[in-house]
Amino acid sequence: MVAQLIYSYVFFRKSHSLAWVESSSGFLMLMIAASIALISQTYHIEGTTEGFLFVWMLLSVPLMYLMNSTLAALFYLVGICAWAVNIWGSESVYYWFFLSFSVPHIIYNTRTVGSPRGNLLGWTFVITLAISWFAVIEVDLPLFSLVGSAFSLSVLYLVGDRWYPSDNTIVSRPFQAFAVVGIFIFCMILGYDWPNESAQVEAWVNGLRYAPWAGKMNFLIWVSIATSWVFLMISGYRKEGRIPPFASLFPLLVFGGFWITRRYGSLVPIILANLYLFVFGLHYIRRGINRQAMTLVNLGMFFIAALIVARFFDTDWCFVV
Repeated sequence: MVAQLIYSYVFFRKSHSLAWVESSSGFLMLMIAASIALISQTYHIEGTTEGFLFVWMLLSVPLMYLMNSTLAALFYLVGICAWAVNIWGSESVYYWFFLSFSVPHIIYNTRTVGSPRGNLLGWTFVITLAISWFAVIEVDLPLFSLVGSAFSLSVLYLVGDRWYPSDNTIVSRPFQAFAVVGIFIFCMILGYDWPNESAQVEAWVNGLRYAPWAGKMNFLIWVSIATSWVFLMISGYRKEGRIPPFASLFPLLVFGGFWITRRYGSLVPIILANLYLFVFGLHYIRRGINRQAMTLVNLGMFFIAALIVARFFDTDWCFVV
């Protein structure tokens, strides 16, 4: 009741103050959780962690929009991520509905370049999305876990490339920074081995261990992400006459490598993954020198150095070679 009174006061009298808005929204959101837990414990109402999180997050949706509270949005993104990790099954695909409730708030606030709330929201979004992605999808399906992840990372990079100026710092470009780190990690993993499993198209559409309705919902998300990648590629080329090669080519590498592995083995895709990272290491070094940007030079050198270390301990070549 105290939290609601404070929130009402801020809504009518202090809505212009960012400090009041964020504090009262965060306080009320936490008191919603405390009220649910207290009533459940007092009257011995049985429940689960995921059930508690489900009700709490659902009741907290309006707090993101009534006064445009980013603190409430941060709590919400972490909360729905925790819910997806806890439930881990067919019902976890409801995460996409939860996430859709926060998308307008994220789009509106992350496009304010360099603002602290935009940076916090952007980084929280990409980190929780990555964790939730592997909790919601069926990781046993390579078309989903491998190709879908490649499309997702590429879409994040392309969106960030359109929203944020190229001279911004890494902290102020969360989508691109996270995508580059994700692509690097995937390339390092694929530089060792590729999954050699059948495509399982029916399972890809209907789910392998999930219920058919959940599998179809995940499949629609996969198709939506792939369609967004195509749209961003085409619109970006028409608008600027270029596409970012590092991110845009990554899904093609993964999809092509997956197809080659199924027919001819994993040796060629392993070589391609190493070459991909090596070429773009050189690309970022050259780009950094031309722009006099040490961050890009160091990024390219890190790509190549990581490959050298990985291959040194992975091969039977002598030290001289």
